[in-house]
Amino acid sequence: MAAVSLFALVLSSWMTEVNAEPPRVRTFKHESGPASLRFRARGSRWVRLQSLTLRPPFGLEGTVRQVDPSSAELTLKPAYSGRFEGFSLKTQTTDVLGLFLRENEVKLNLVLESLPRALLAEARPLAVFPIIAGETPAGRGGSGQELYSIEQYQPSIDPRDILWRLVAKSTTEEGTVPVRVREANIRRSVSIGVAVGWDSDDERAKRMDLVAEAVAQIGKQLIIARTSLDIQVLLPDGAFRAKVSNMAQLADASVGMWTRQGDDKLRRLVLESDIVIVGPREFSGHELRPGTAGSKLSVLVSEKPITAGRLGATHVFTGKEDLSAVVVEVLQR
Repeated sequence: MAAVSLFALVLSSWMTEVNAEPPRVRTFKHESGPASLRFRARGSRWVRLQSLTLRPPFGLEGTVRQVDPSSAELTLKPAYSGRFEGFSLKTQTTDVLGLFLRENEVKLNLVLESLPRALLAEARPLAVFPIIAGETPAGRGGSGQELYSIEQYQPSIDPRDILWRLVAKSTTEEGTVPVRVREANIRRSVSIGVAVGWDSDDERAKRMDLVAEAVAQIGKQLIIARTSLDIQVLLPDGAFRAKVSNMAQLADASVGMWTRQGDDKLRRLVLESDIVIVGPREFSGHELRPGTAGSKLSVLVSEKPITAGRLGATHVFTGKEDLSAVVVEVLQR
């Protein structure tokens, strides 16, 4: 009887199937996301599932609770933003007599997408709005070429905008000087290039979190200013590109840029982007160092603060800084 029970246990353990529902879970960083597991084994009437242990990738906390003999509930809580996969489930099954124990590890068809917290934060108003330069009329005063309105002269207004013909024809009281107010223009698009590498799963999780938060923070303010984004990412083993013009697309891009698709043909575009985001290793190297290939602005993502003497005009982002100045500068250029 024991031999038969052991034989049934061995056969059923090899045939175990585990499926996650849904296969893709999306939540915000530091918030929990639920999923369900469905599992079965051939000859399951001869064995019992004794325990389940979830093994999540680095940067995630995960628990599993068995609901019944064929299902369990997962609770996932990411410590970082980005895309996480590579989940596995350790199962322990025993025979009906409770004499033998067998362990098995199953890979899960599960992906967790953790959105950056910057998407939830209230965007700060930008002082750049009155003087935006670009291609698209903004519907407010600024520094474009088209006429927006005619107002009375103030000391802060450029004398070149005085409408001298109207002054000459004016029959109103002395001292009233009409001036032309130009319309502000908005940049249609800003390109963001990302070139960040890592040497371990620890560094990958932390840096992808910093990049996602930086891109989300910058992108949110650009979208509010009615400017679209062209995001180009170079990874150690691939590349990613996305066109973004609304918040839903920005959320997709913040996790999608870690899917490791494509190749390195975007290298030149990344280096020549309006904003280049790099990691510590890329910043110290010559080829990808911001400013060496025509980049206009640079952001260095780093888990640790860096002394200002090494940075020049580079903005450092450790996850706590406000990058509004980067948005203002890129819109004014």
